[in-house]
Amino acid sequence: MRASIIALAVLGGCAPSYTLHPIYQTASGQYVAQRCELDGDGDITDRCDDVVITGKRIMPTADELAPPEPVSPPDAAAIARAITDSGAARLVALCRASYASSVASLDVGMAIAPSGEITKLELHDADGPFADCAAKALRTTTITPFDGAPIHVDEHVAMAGS
Repeated sequence: MRASIIALAVLGGCAPSYTLHPIYQTASGQYVAQRCELDGDGDITDRCDDVVITGKRIMPTADELAPPEPVSPPDAAAIARAITDSGAARLVALCRASYASSVASLDVGMAIAPSGEITKLELHDADGPFADCAAKALRTTTITPFDGAPIHVDEHVAMAGS
């Protein structure tokens, strides 16, 4: 990668202008440029030397220029962990204690957008106040965003204490 940079150096009250050209990276990772003084018209003179550029890195590395690796959609195990880790399973158990103490588990279908948002939630074999409460609890699940199209997963949520 090569670049031209105009630089000003203040030396003893005068301010000669320089151009740094070309800039390249050595095998040891240093950046080196040929520094040439400019005349009063801005033309490059024959007064040149090589300089090592120090301080803040001025060019991105190849790794920094590379696009990020795509994030795969979560699998069923990752979603089950997300339901537990976010506390949604505990909240569903509280819903069960309040509205349907005989329910031991819950089968759920979810549509999940790449943003991680649960866009559709279906509770199989559950209705009424328990289903409303459990749906609100499950929507608190935090799912890591991913690349690609929305996904649909079916989960089995076992109730704590059942």
